Amino acid sequence: MADDKRGRVAKAHNAERRQWVREIEEARSRSDEAEPTLDDDVGSFRPCHRSDCDRTAMFYLLERYEEEAGDSVVKETANLCRGHAAEERPMHLEGVYDNYVFRIEQLPELTVLDGS
Repeated sequence: MADDKRGRVAKAHNAERRQWVREIEEARSRSDEAEPTLDDDVGSFRPCHRSDCDRTAMFYLLERYEEEAGDSVVKETANLCRGHAAEERPMHLEGVYDNYVFRIEQLPELTVLDGS
């Protein structure tokens, strides 16, 4: 391709298309992955993930994002008490991609208030 405006535009378009194809192939390879599951030990005490908290965890946090380099996906999880779950916000918005996940779910066996 010539080193003129049309050539540079074509090169940029080809690079974008290659990236798009890579992302689709990566998503397809992950399609058979199971969704993250909660712990199976129903009824057991789960402390809040925060180091300064001794309350029972009632919520499960999942954030899945892409690292800055864009070459790998990071999955962060935590069990949180009611107060810390209410304060939680997405932390890695610079790593948002098509399969980005930020989710807080109530732990299924803890549906009654525990005073926290």
